Amino acid sequence: MLFFSLLLSFAAVTSVRASPLRHDGFDSNFDYIEIKQLLNSYPLALDGKNTTGLETIFTANAVLTFVTKPPTVVNGSTAIAAYILNTFHSLPTQHALSTQVITATSKNSASAVTYFTATVFGENQYAGQVVTSYGTYRDVLSKTSSGWKVNLRALSFAGPTQAVGTTAILGG
Repeated sequence: MLFFSLLLSFAAVTSVRASPLRHDGFDSNFDYIEIKQLLNSYPLALDGKNTTGLETIFTANAVLTFVTKPPTVVNGSTAIAAYILNTFHSLPTQHALSTQVITATSKNSASAVTYFTATVFGENQYAGQVVTSYGTYRDVLSKTSSGWKVNLRALSFAGPTQAVGTTAILGG
């Protein structure tokens, strides 16, 4: 009997929490979902070495800043895609996103903070070895005629080093 009482109590608590999600500041939940889908498509395009996929994530005049010493700044969606793909050229990679907060800043703009883990897998003499980076993307997004796009991205690394593991995998 105690089990059923606990089960009913749990059901009552979870039904309160199961209310529809609200994303204050957005015209609809569709905006929030579209932004989430856009941001989630980035690792897939990057790992798939998909230039067009990367370009469509950013506005034509987007700015990508690597918050390093010295900082690296890349301007424009075409240049951003080329820079990213040249960095990882043919190396096998897996990028993953985790904690993420998306906030509407106006009807046509939003900001997002997203943690990432980027792993590069070694080949040839580095087979079986990896190098991993941890960090944060801080994005400013704009709603365009073709949907939400990243207008500004600041990428910062967590910890005292940019990568952990066999950094020789990256070359140079």
